Amino acid sequence: MHGRQGTRGTCRSVQGDGPGVTNDGKPSQESIALAIDDIDCKKQTDLVKIWFDAESAIQDKQIADNKTQLTGIKAQRGKEITAARKETAAYAQ
Repeated sequence: MHGRQGTRGTCRSVQGDGPGVTNDGKPSQESIALAIDDIDCKKQTDLVKIWFDAESAIQDKQIADNKTQLTGIKAQRGKEITAARKETAAYAQ
């Protein structure tokens, strides 16, 4: 990396303190350099996998905790789709 690592060993994009785009809407040279450094940081720290695993665990728990409600929603949506298909088929004739 080019010395653009954030504080406490985190990638700068996680901190949200990176440069933006220029007035003409194009990325600045600093922004491009930061993006390259950020990719290197994420690779070195395996950050994307860590985020994915953490978020997946949270979502799996939420799904398990709400399984009955989600099953009901899925069944209702299935009925709505079936009804919509019947209506669409009636107009197609």
